[in-house]
Amino acid sequence: MALKRHEYSALEDIVGPENIAQEPATIDTYTFYNWAEVLLGSKYMVQPEAVLLPGSTKEVQAIVKACNRYGLKFKAFSTGFLCAAGVGGERSIILDVRRMNRILELNEKDGYAVVEPYVVWRQLQAEAMKVGLNCPIIEAGSECSVLANLTSGWGMGSKSIYMGHNERNVLGVEWVLPTGEIVRMGSAGSGAGWFCGDGPGPSLRGIMRGYIGAWGGIGVFTKVGIKLYHWSGPPTWPVRGVTPYYEVDLPETIHGHMIYFPDWDSLANAAYEIGEAEIAAEFMKGGLTLMAAYVAASNEELWRMLAFLYSITKEGPVAAIIIEGHNKRDFDYKEKTLREILKKYKGRILDTLEHETFQRRAQTQIITTSTASRCAYRPTRAFCSALGGMDTYDLAMSEGKV
Repeated sequence: MALKRHEYSALEDIVGPENIAQEPATIDTYTFYNWAEVLLGSKYMVQPEAVLLPGSTKEVQAIVKACNRYGLKFKAFSTGFLCAAGVGGERSIILDVRRMNRILELNEKDGYAVVEPYVVWRQLQAEAMKVGLNCPIIEAGSECSVLANLTSGWGMGSKSIYMGHNERNVLGVEWVLPTGEIVRMGSAGSGAGWFCGDGPGPSLRGIMRGYIGAWGGIGVFTKVGIKLYHWSGPPTWPVRGVTPYYEVDLPETIHGHMIYFPDWDSLANAAYEIGEAEIAAEFMKGGLTLMAAYVAASNEELWRMLAFLYSITKEGPVAAIIIEGHNKRDFDYKEKTLREILKKYKGRILDTLEHETFQRRAQTQIITTSTASRCAYRPTRAFCSALGGMDTYDLAMSEGKV
């Protein structure tokens, strides 16, 4: 059911005629989502009545107030990774925030950035690395919205052992409530900057985000501050090759290993000690499959690589670790510490994957998390794991044993 003429006109006055649409050809493009078939038995979600492209917080606020006035529901949409980005019923509109795509601040001294909703991880990481910082990209990939992950969704990544989960990396937030009121959380709410997610009095981060978030169901987030972390590598990455064989020249203070263990408990105990020793820039289970997917050019090549790799490791879980040293002395210390931990828990380094070419290809993809979605979608045509635990090592290991 299309919007009534006066409703459409009111919304058009807010964003301009070039930033609103309700013709079927456009509307249909906002109904196809990953996981929709799990909820509705179809790859298509409910059709919105219209799609608007607001360009500022002021326009978002005006749209929300208009929706309240006319009895319309609304859903903010950034990069649209999951079906949660779609609307769930009639009399609903989508706010596609792709025009709000700026990095508003990159604070090198205090280690944070302030971004709008359509800034993606790849965009933020490229700018952060220029000033010696890095960001906690999740395994959904670097094409996903930074703000959506921090405020409204969930996820973790190989960098979590160093940078934590992103419910802890949310700093100041600008939030247009369902009523149309604007709330600024944390230090941003008192005009003190975006460096802290909490301010005087009770924290609202648990209401806003918690562990998973409300997937766009509690208003529209228009700005967010994110904590950034030290980056020891080069400020830029001159890339060679074509997909999927991208390569860069890595400094001698960055190196990755595939490590495997005789059993799950040994892996878990080693992972705890690696985290306590603070020697890993990145660490992830499921290393063989993902590493092979990063560099394989086809599914056929992927299966051949996996058959070979698993024939080497025989039994026992495998993980990937990347060591980043601030300098050569720091790097050598971290490498030595890793080997002591492996010795303690009977872990081994998979020497086959120490080859320089593999290192250049695989590390490029892991550090930038640039092809995670492709690696999952290509073999399976879906991005969903049988396991969903993203909490303690004990939970992850108990699921991995199943």
